[in-house]
Amino acid sequence: MKWEKIGSFAVDSGTFLICDPCYIIEENTEKYTKIIENEFKNRIESSEENTSVNFSKDHTGLAVMGNTLVGDGFFDVYHKVNCKGQKEVKIIFR
Repeated sequence: MKWEKIGSFAVDSGTFLICDPCYIIEENTEKYTKIIENEFKNRIESSEENTSVNFSKDHTGLAVMGNTLVGDGFFDVYHKVNCKGQKEVKIIFR
C-alpha cells in the first residue's frame, strides 16, 4: 500500500507532540496539560531532542515529544495500512 497524505500541521516551537486528544480535552485536562507543559519547559532547558512524557507516578504513555530538527514550519503527515490492518504514520520534517 502507498503512503497517503492525511494532512499537515503547523509548528512554531521547533517541537512536535503526539498524544491522545482525550488527555487535553476531558475531565483531567488541567492535570495532564500541566504535565505536558512542564515536560516541554524541561526539554527546552535540557536541550533534549526527543522524550516520552509520562503520566503522574511515572506511568509511561501520556505523550511523545520531539524536535523537528529543522525549526518551524508546516509539516505533512502520511499514513498507510498494511494487509494485516496495521497503520503506520510518517512525518517528514524538512
